[in-house]
Amino acid sequence: MPTASYHCRIVPNTAARVKRQLRTLIAEETETLIKDFSQLTYVRPVDRGFIVDAPTQSALWQHAFSPINVTPEDTTLLLTSPPFAMRTVEVRWARHVINAT
Repeated sequence: MPTASYHCRIVPNTAARVKRQLRTLIAEETETLIKDFSQLTYVRPVDRGFIVDAPTQSALWQHAFSPINVTPEDTTLLLTSPPFAMRTVEVRWARHVINAT
């Protein structure tokens, strides 16, 4: 039986902007690059299970998946949505994921 070595990585689903600066920090950068967290203004792209900030969520997905060289042809993706989610929201995000590949 072949054994595989997997590297697990936790990526916070958040972005932040440092006060009085133009740079936006993505994912784990919000925890590692800044010592004074009171200087950060956080952006959470998901609220109550719904994606409310599409550009930020796309940047986070790009940041999370780019280092592992994911190819859409060799990957299975399970996308979930909250119960009673509007069908239009589900269709929009399915299209977004398909167009991003």
